Order: sequence, then structure tokens, then C-alpha cells
Amino acid sequence: QNMNRWQQIRWTIPLLLRDAVRLCLFVLCLSPGFARFCFYYTFPSRRIVRTYAHDSWRQSLDIYKPQQQQQRQRHERAPLLHHESSAPVVVFFTGGAWCIGYKMWGALLARALTAAGILVVIPDYRNFPTVCIPDMVKDVESSLLWVRDHIEHYGGDPNKIVIVGQSAGGHLACTLLLKKAMEQAALEQEEGEQQNRNDEPQASPSPSSSLKPTDFRGFVSLSAPYDLNAMQSSIRRHGLHDEIVDRVFDGQVNAYTPSRMAEACRQEGFDLSEILPPTLLLHGTRDVTVPHYGSALFYRQLQAIMRKNASALNFTSYQGWSHTDAILEMPMNANHQFHKDVFHAVKEWTSSTDLEWPDQDAVITKRLCPAWLVSLGQSVNPF
Repeated sequence: QNMNRWQQIRWTIPLLLRDAVRLCLFVLCLSPGFARFCFYYTFPSRRIVRTYAHDSWRQSLDIYKPQQQQQRQRHERAPLLHHESSAPVVVFFTGGAWCIGYKMWGALLARALTAAGILVVIPDYRNFPTVCIPDMVKDVESSLLWVRDHIEHYGGDPNKIVIVGQSAGGHLACTLLLKKAMEQAALEQEEGEQQNRNDEPQASPSPSSSLKPTDFRGFVSLSAPYDLNAMQSSIRRHGLHDEIVDRVFDGQVNAYTPSRMAEACRQEGFDLSEILPPTLLLHGTRDVTVPHYGSALFYRQLQAIMRKNASALNFTSYQGWSHTDAILEMPMNANHQFHKDVFHAVKEWTSSTDLEWPDQDAVITKRLCPAWLVSLGQSVNPF
């Protein structure tokens, strides 16, 4: 057994070294952009840090207020009253392969969306090996509960919250939404059966203490892994063997795989059209970390369980984009297509007709990194 384990590890070492070298070159190429990225996160962002749970220092979140709110507060030297101007809210869960995720990775999205009048919240969550996927999903739930119950005090509208997730963050948020939707569908099915039998209905959980998918106005998922079993070859190409993935998921890969959950809904006959929020799936066609076809397949699975509200489900492909283009290379090169797609989804789903995309704002028009360095970085990108 030890020999087999060594053989498994031995073939992964060259792949890990290869990706490590490419990652170093990637960071080096984009270093001017990363420097400005870090500067923004540290100083001009004026982010507010709050704690949503107390099991770990990682259970905190950053709140980025819209530029208009920040300017008004600086001029008036007074806190914003939430009845004056409640902004729509985006809660963004960053990626990081469940191992290296950090809330700072979402600063570029916050920089763009706050210029467009949207309040952005970026929660952190515990990573492997400190915890496994089930506890990460609990962190996502706890942070969303905190946002729903407290964001009004920071100028956000609790009735206009949109969830956005990238890669591992998209997987965790999607898993939570499906889990809660399945629980709600099963409860409604049970209540219907009780009514048919004329039984006394059971008390449902208090809305104030439980999370429901209907609490949110929409969900945007970018480059997320929806079927871990179908991704085995892709995972191995990056030097990770099956045993590591099994450990990350605490031996419960199928229970926390969105495609398996969607298939279970179909088999149970659940229609989640009125439970799941409007959903937009986004994916780059040149993604070698999480292959594009996974999103296409998951989109068809969602269509099967959202039959009565097909218009609430959309899938967009970014032609020629890698796993990180939407969140790093493109914004650094003043291409904010992903941010713009999120903006338009938020505007539509929250009926925020007063929002305008800031085409002429320097945040949108200025490059953070020379175009030739971005192109060079894309050529060595290991993702």
C-alpha cells in the first residue's frame, strides 16, 4: 500500500513543479498589475472588515461601498442612513482550489462594481487542510446570513442581494443553493402530502434563522467545477491524485457535487423553478483547469429542474478565455466584460434602473498592466 501511494505521489511531482514554474512566471509578468491591485486593496478601497463567525480568523468579510456613498460620507462627515440610498448588493465568493482562496482575490471586481453604484461584499472562508468542503459550505451559509441580516446598516438593500462565485467559490455557493433548494422542495412536497392526508402540518424553520434561495435575487457562477468525477483527468494534469480530492471533500465528493445534486432533483421530480434564483453561468472556452464542457452539461441539467422558468437560466461562453482571464488578465488590460455582465445581471434582477455602467471612469478605462505583459502572462498561465 505504501509503495502504491509513493507511485501515485511520484508522478505528480514533475507536474506540480511544472505548474509552480509557470505560476511564478505568470505572477512576474503581471507584477505591475498585482502591485496596483495590492495598493488598491490596502489603501483607496476604504473597505470595512467585519466578522461573521468566531471559529477562525478566516471567518471575516470585506465590505466595499459604492463610490457615490463614499463621496457623500466624506463630504457630510456622517454615517449613511440606509433609508437615503440603499444600493444593490453583490456577495462575491473567490476561487482558490479550496486551498488558497482569500477574500483579497476579489478586489478587482469590487473596484469595478463600486464605481457602478453596487455595494460589494467579499467573504473569506476557511480552506483545506484546516477544514474540508462541508465546513466551507457552512462558512458560505454563515456569511450570507450575516449579509442578509446586517447589510442594511452599511447602505445595502437586503432585498437586492445577488450571489457571485468564481471557481471554487462558485462551486461552494452553488452547492449551498442546491442543498437549500432541495430541502425546501422536499418540505413543500411533504406539506402537500400532509394536506392530502388531512394531517396537522409540521412547523417549518423560522425564516429569520434559516437561509432560503429565495432570499436572493440571482446567482452568477464563473468557471466553477460542477462535476468533480468528470474532472478527474483535468485534476490529474495539474498533479493532484484522487486521494487528495477525496480528502478535500472529506470522503463525500458525490454529496457536494452540484451535477449529482441536480440529477437527484430530477429523479425526485423536484421542480426548482420557483425556489432557485435566476442563474447565469459563465465560462471561458480555453479553461484547462475546469473544462468548459462541464458548465454546458450543468446548464442542461438545470434546465431540466427549472422547466417552468427557463428564461431565468442563461449560459454565456467567453471565447478563448482561460480560467483566470475574467478576474485577472482582462481587467488588468481594461477589459471588464465579466464585470459588465455581472453589472447587467444585477441591474435586471434587482430592477435597479438608475444604475449606469461607468464607461468613462478611469477605473474602467485605465490599464493596470501593459498589454504586452498581459499577453506574455497569458502565454505561461498554468490555469
